[in-house]
Amino acid sequence: MHRVLFILCCFLFSAEIIAQSNIEVSYDFDQKTGDYKFTAINTSPSYMTIVVEFNKLVGLTCNTSLPAVKVVPPGRHRLFELEKSGSGNSDFNYKFYYWTGSANPKIDDVLYTFPVSSGLQVEVREVGSIKELVKGEEDEDFYALSFDLIDGDTITAVRRGVVEQIEQGNQTDTLTYTFTRSRNFMTVRHEDGTVARYMNFKNNSAQVEKGDEVLPGTALAVATQTSTVGHARLLLDITYLAIDTKVSRNYKDWAKVKSLIPKFVAEGFEGSLKSGETYTSVINDELITQEMSKREKKKYLGSK
Repeated sequence: MHRVLFILCCFLFSAEIIAQSNIEVSYDFDQKTGDYKFTAINTSPSYMTIVVEFNKLVGLTCNTSLPAVKVVPPGRHRLFELEKSGSGNSDFNYKFYYWTGSANPKIDDVLYTFPVSSGLQVEVREVGSIKELVKGEEDEDFYALSFDLIDGDTITAVRRGVVEQIEQGNQTDTLTYTFTRSRNFMTVRHEDGTVARYMNFKNNSAQVEKGDEVLPGTALAVATQTSTVGHARLLLDITYLAIDTKVSRNYKDWAKVKSLIPKFVAEGFEGSLKSGETYTSVINDELITQEMSKREKKKYLGSK
């Protein structure tokens, strides 16, 4: 089976701790009860997952299981409380770690649309990983797709979500499908915590901004052709963060970015895409509204 090979660099898919300026953890002491209330401030535009680990905890009990694993949206949010236990002195010592993403999400069974306008035909190929290139082994946690487009095609959202990141001034016309940081990308966070990353589009062609809500079929950017292929090529992956603090005492072993193999809808088709096949895009009201509440769906259909 022919596969497009693309080496993804760590700034695109990272389960490592990020710069300490993005998360702050603090606590307030209640002198009347002797309790401690822990709070996190997330200054990034993305959802983060924080793990708080206590090296010492004396005369106190926590109202959540430890180590505490909490998803923190942008802004200030309560984490948990340490409650006074017994009549003796209390003492504690802690440290925390955090990663980009909503850890261990309950993934919804959602149908994805193609990232192009309805009615367009598009060829799809599975994308290989760096592990496959270097070690000759398949990476079970990796799955991404390449869509062959025409230069100037509109790239559209495949699912409802909120735009978290946009890099649109980094594309070059000498882009090759190997390791590179010269690649425009956009991330869209879905309600269930999965994240879609769209890669390869024209500089300054983004038609949305950070924080915008998008629906299936919403225009995101404009496809671009590179000198390495005779057409434009969009790279797409759907990922989520998985954290397991029981696998090791070393926090570096706790987190993984895992891939989701989504089910797509095309003309006369529903399911996982086959590499090398050509499909005809379908975007309709049923797909657009599938994740809406009854009220949202009624409002959307009434506005048409």
